[in-house]
Amino acid sequence: MKKEIIICFIVVIAVVILNIVTVNYTKESVTSIRSQLDNIREDIKQGEDINIISQKISDLKSNWEDRYNILSFYIEHNELEKVQLYIVGLDSNISSNEYNQATEELDKCSFILEHLQDKYSFQMGNIF
Repeated sequence: MKKEIIICFIVVIAVVILNIVTVNYTKESVTSIRSQLDNIREDIKQGEDINIISQKISDLKSNWEDRYNILSFYIEHNELEKVQLYIVGLDSNISSNEYNQATEELDKCSFILEHLQDKYSFQMGNIF
């Protein structure tokens, strides 16, 4: 009986630690991506050169791909694919000089990222 209690305790501790690690990584990822999105939004508002904006979008895509590989272990793929879809839409709209639609894609992407952070955070509403 003593062995079973110890094993259960170890499993519970491992689950709690993994949850903390994944929540922290999700927050860090969302903060990083949203920061890049905000920088791109400011560049669009200020009328920066399209080459500068395109380079920032390229950096955003690279950052997202790196984070996607880890986030996909514990977040639903369709949620992550929505973010990727909006990033591709953003790039496409910038390439075709559709800045209003690009701003919409930025807002959608930012909303989905915020939703991911809230959905996978450790809150009482998410537990029950």
